[in-house]
Amino acid sequence: MYLQTDYFQIANRLRTEKVYLQENKMKQENLDEAKKELQNEMESDRNFSLKFHEFLKSYQSKKDDKILEEYHNIEKVGFSRFLYEFSINRNIKSDLDSRKKIIEILVGGIFNGSNIDNLAKAIQKKELTVKRKSGNHDLPISLTSKVFFLYRPDNFVPYDSYVIKALKSEGYKVDKSYESYFSAFESFKNHNQVELKKQIKTLKLSNEYLTELKKIGINNFNWEKFVELRFTDKLLWAMGKELIDQKKKTNKNQK
Repeated sequence: MYLQTDYFQIANRLRTEKVYLQENKMKQENLDEAKKELQNEMESDRNFSLKFHEFLKSYQSKKDDKILEEYHNIEKVGFSRFLYEFSINRNIKSDLDSRKKIIEILVGGIFNGSNIDNLAKAIQKKELTVKRKSGNHDLPISLTSKVFFLYRPDNFVPYDSYVIKALKSEGYKVDKSYESYFSAFESFKNHNQVELKKQIKTLKLSNEYLTELKKIGINNFNWEKFVELRFTDKLLWAMGKELIDQKKKTNKNQK
């Protein structure tokens, strides 16, 4: 009997050959957009990640409610700002108590080795996300994946609606789980590995991120893997954005 992971891997291997390579060349506009986004956000990613690790160290040594509140409220790189910058603040409750409970669940999950999907379900079960007209609370996969991205950006990528749009347009199967999302993401990355590596070689990135992480004790950070994941993420985001912009333009012209 196949595990769920095996099912998604097989499904993606057997998908229709709708790859993004057109005559062995990706769309240059999307590649350029991906490079620009990656370089523009590198410093912000680093700062949010470093502050999160500083918070984890403090909270692990002393589980104090005051530490939670301080981390939430830090200007520019605190949890509240992170929610805004990563476009997830609208999906969770805005009161401080709810936010602190969310941080507690996420941190507990990281320390206990929980996965992204299970933590999203735990937050939903506690009714800490917004309630929709259907009566259901949001399943915050985007939130949990982006916190895990802060924790280990060389192992995780943000769950994003634009990326889902791009993956589906390429024939990949993605359901409402991080497991299927990352399986499709990895399949796309592996299928286009030659071109992706070629493009990554043209990037001019400072490895200050790596240096700063080592300073706070993270010595096993895989810089090359991080860049490969983040560049693929930004490329798929650019592809998805193009598809959505085209649809908006078509709808506008039809009115």
